Amino acid sequence: MSKSNMYFVLSVLVFLSLLGLSYLYESIYFLYAASAMPIAITMLLPERKAYQYMKNSKRFRFRLETLGGEPALSVTFEPGDIRWTRGRLYLQLKSLRKLKPAAGEASTQSNAGGHTASLPVLAFDLTPHPSKKGWIGIDLAQLAERTRSLSFTTHEVSRFVIRISDLESAAAAKEGAVPRPAAAGERLQA
Repeated sequence: MSKSNMYFVLSVLVFLSLLGLSYLYESIYFLYAASAMPIAITMLLPERKAYQYMKNSKRFRFRLETLGGEPALSVTFEPGDIRWTRGRLYLQLKSLRKLKPAAGEASTQSNAGGHTASLPVLAFDLTPHPSKKGWIGIDLAQLAERTRSLSFTTHEVSRFVIRISDLESAAAAKEGAVPRPAAAGERLQA
């Protein structure tokens, strides 16, 4: 249990015990104290996570590819793995350093039918995480808006393609550094 959840549960228990004490001792002071507790309970409500995080796993498969002579990251997932109503989808740059470029491999198909709907993630879709260093966010609302003019919906998307140079420039934007473009066989520098 996280600390915020623990404080919330503790404040509810204090509220219920103050109500019980006010009833037991017939004290108006315990009732006044109990009436102030909902303010504390409201402040301690656990936050609903507004973002999603992805790492290289069975659910999200990362691969380095070369598209048009430029290195790109391919993120493959099952349709429905991404909650498009959330604000951003974050990926950790540190996990991308271990990836090796896919040399001449056939593209993997993620869903049972063998059809993948790929969606390019452009430079203006990427933003650094406001507090976590080394995490880059993909704006899901912008991607969903772009799919309105395509022949498939967001529920059919099973692959993102992101240029490595765009990832590096988004990471450098927060740090204020000048990005260095990566070569096709080079690992991502973050």
